[in-house]
Amino acid sequence: MEIITKEIIEKAYKIYRSGNSIKATTKLINEKYNIGVYPAAICKRLNNSGFTLRSSKEGTILEKRKHIDISKLLENYRDNRPIREISRNLGVGRRTIQKILRENLVPIRNSRESLLAMHHIKEKQKVLLSNTEKAYLYGLVKGDLTPVRKSDYTLKVITHSTHKYFIDLLYDTFKNYGITTYKETKHNSLRFHSHIDLESFSFLLECKNECLPKWIDAENFFDFLAGFLDSDGSVMLKRSGKSIFYNLRFFGQDLELLNQIKARLKSLGFDSSIHLSHKKGDTHFRNEVMFRYNS
Repeated sequence: MEIITKEIIEKAYKIYRSGNSIKATTKLINEKYNIGVYPAAICKRLNNSGFTLRSSKEGTILEKRKHIDISKLLENYRDNRPIREISRNLGVGRRTIQKILRENLVPIRNSRESLLAMHHIKEKQKVLLSNTEKAYLYGLVKGDLTPVRKSDYTLKVITHSTHKYFIDLLYDTFKNYGITTYKETKHNSLRFHSHIDLESFSFLLECKNECLPKWIDAENFFDFLAGFLDSDGSVMLKRSGKSIFYNLRFFGQDLELLNQIKARLKSLGFDSSIHLSHKKGDTHFRNEVMFRYNS
């Protein structure tokens, strides 16, 4: 039986530093050098030789992680594999994976960054719009669409209509900016929605306000009016003898907005009037389906 020499202690420390516990290190030393020594003795000799040993907490962590291939774990994460997938493949808890990543100074991606890395979602297209484009879109959404902030990155615009040509107009407009779809629902209605970049189109959230924004001015007011007409208006034609007269009609439940439009038109030399076409509680039927006005 060999004596525990300085050389054996140095080799024991290498075994210990490679990830083995004191108990496992002692067993390997006893088997390799035919030494009958206890873990406490090895621990004492390592301490006396000036080697730094793990704390009890570090030892517990090491014992629980001895089945983990940390190098493979780090390699998988750097290959843009999501934590959930690594957890499933390696049989390691997600919280443990996050701790290992932090200990190895690896930045942890948030859920959005992970989905982008795996190409499960696409980055929303950034768009630089002119004031005339913004004004037209503002009128379009103000008329008959609802803007919804879906996340810190995505704005969703949605509407329903029975008019296919209107849905086609919306589709042709918004498909240039983001993922845009529509589908048929019951009662022959069409449901439209588009997911666009929030940063580029955040101004559309102002559509929930009653007042027209100040950036819609004399230079782009008619662009706004064009969008509002396309969304919630109509062109009326009337024949009188050999002449044809036309007027533009804008519909809406926001009387304040209609008054602002009337005032803007008057300042630009156009006459207009406002009348109540329906009131709260009125009903009408379309394709044998009853619709009731709630405003």
